[in-house]
Amino acid sequence: MNYKCFTKKNFNLNRGEYNLLQKNSFFFKKIKKIIKKIINTNFIEEIILFYNSTFSINFIILNLINFIKIKNEILISNKEHNSVLIPLLKIFKNKKY
Repeated sequence: MNYKCFTKKNFNLNRGEYNLLQKNSFFFKKIKKIIKKIINTNFIEEIILFYNSTFSINFIILNLINFIKIKNEILISNKEHNSVLIPLLKIFKNKKY
């Protein structure tokens, strides 16, 4: 679906006031409402759509920096992808213990 949005719909949200932008904003709100029902969230603003999974994982992990404390443990398997390992290594390298 995301690939189709970028190749067929061709848009940037919040980048002007024209007909295509309004159609695409409506399209994304409609998608978010469907997702909201599926995952049972309170508001569509709680749903963030990214263009790929690697970016999503990096975004989540790097935004957890302020919540990770010395006594926390992060469990990962030996089969984790680099998109998970590299941000975690950055966190622990930059964290002052």
